[in-house]
Amino acid sequence: MLVLRWIPFHDVVIWRELIILAGAVAVAHVMNGATLAVVLGLLSPAWPAKVAVLLFVVAIMAAFRLRQVKSSGGMAAALLGLIIAFFPWSGVMARGWMAFIHQPRQAPRVELRYALPPGRTMMIEVPEHAVALIVSGANVQRLPCGTLLGWMNGAPITAPDWGFMRREQFFASRNCYPRNPAGRIRAYGWSAWIDGAERILLPYGAKSIRIAVNPQLPRNALLQIEAFE
Repeated sequence: MLVLRWIPFHDVVIWRELIILAGAVAVAHVMNGATLAVVLGLLSPAWPAKVAVLLFVVAIMAAFRLRQVKSSGGMAAALLGLIIAFFPWSGVMARGWMAFIHQPRQAPRVELRYALPPGRTMMIEVPEHAVALIVSGANVQRLPCGTLLGWMNGAPITAPDWGFMRREQFFASRNCYPRNPAGRIRAYGWSAWIDGAERILLPYGAKSIRIAVNPQLPRNALLQIEAFE
């Protein structure tokens, strides 16, 4: 638990982590094994602590009912070994496990770095050999998954908030993991996360694209046009 959640140490809130650690110890005691405790500790929210406490109360109640169930010690050891092996990215395991199934990828890019407010339109020349546009949202983590952020040549643009997988944003976010992820792993340990960049394929043979931002987005929301690939 210390390895998975307390690295890097400068991001740790001691009193909150001690509550989670105490809950994990209780679960391990009831289950006569650490596997469930470690998994629940890994998946517990970093904030707020009340949610973490509730999770462990439920887990302990369930553990009393499941204590008689026999499990394979070898499988439990293998699971723990797998979790520990990925501890440099434990934050990604806890908050973005889909990244291990649908991995983000990146190709050579032509950076753009535009941040467009609601109602804004823009024409952008497409560089030669570009096949995709990389986009993300800003200040949109509270919007439902799949919210229309804008249009590219009339085709809808949807993307999560760039930072929705950060530990301080994730559990209040309503965003979903990108359908065509184009971000990269950032930070380390429990603070590790993947940015919410999404790849949108360009119209075949397009020399320019017209970006229009949904005027009905919240006033502080932005559509970020990051790059061409």
